[in-house]
Formats: sequence, C-alpha cells, structure tokens
Amino acid sequence: MKSAFDLALELEVDGKEYYLQQAEAIDDLQLKQLFTMLAEDEEKHYQIIKSMRDRGEYQDLDVDSEAVAAARKIFASRVKSGEIFRVETNYLEAYQHAVNLEKESFQLYSTLAEEATSDGERQLFLKLAKEEDGHRIILENLMEVIGRPETWVESAEFYHLEEY
Repeated sequence: MKSAFDLALELEVDGKEYYLQQAEAIDDLQLKQLFTMLAEDEEKHYQIIKSMRDRGEYQDLDVDSEAVAAARKIFASRVKSGEIFRVETNYLEAYQHAVNLEKESFQLYSTLAEEATSDGERQLFLKLAKEEDGHRIILENLMEVIGRPETWVESAEFYHLEEY
C-alpha cells in the first residue's frame, strides 16, 4: 500500500505532466504562460513533499504560488480589453480531469493536515491544500470562459479568483 507521501508525489507528477502538455498544446501565449506556472507549482510541491518524506521531518519551505495572481491579471486584462480566449471546446474534458486531480490533491493535503504531528507540518499541508484549491479555481474559470466565450466578459463575477 502506498503511503500518503507517495500518493501526493504521484499526484504532483501527474499534475506537472498535464500542465506541461497543455502549455505545449495551446496557442494562446498567456494561457501557455499560466500552464507553465502551474507546472512549476507542481514541481515545487513535489520537491517539498519528497524532502519531507525522505527526511521524515518537516522543513519550513516556501510554497507560495504566483499562478493565482497571474491568472487574476490575465483574466482582468481580458475583461478590460474585451478580448476573449480562443480555446477549443475539446479541451473541456481535459480541464475537468485536471479539476478532479486538484480536488483529489486538496482532499489529500487537508487530510494530511488533520493528521500532522506538528504545527509546522499542519501549516505546510494547509498551504499546499490552499494552492491546489487555487489551481482548481483557475481551471474552473477557464472552463467557464470556454463554455461561454462571447458573454463571459460581460459578467463581473467571472474572474472570481479569491485573494490568497
């Protein structure tokens, strides 16, 4: 049976590979940048978790993501300019798969936070859970754009990326 750390590492590898594939496949330069940043986040998470697993102890490591802030800027600039994203609707299924992976990661990190043996570990897993939830929100926003590309700029609630 796999340990929680091993499962977390697998999820991070899967997430990174997925985001790199999306960055390669998409033509929109801003979305390409966003997917690259998400892949970098997953790599950072992988290194943090691997370090904890290998050393058997918590280390205070920086897990702050720039992807949510970048997504907020991208979506805000598109709203301001009225420019829509040109993304194929066949990406929706792949994005939904990624949303499910992010939800799974969020749940795993939330559980690990509950089971943590120190406050430092608990705080780290809560930060990781929050980042994965931020990734989910980015993807759900993107799916909304794809689902209604001509009307999303009219909706003030569209880019509901929470402040972190």
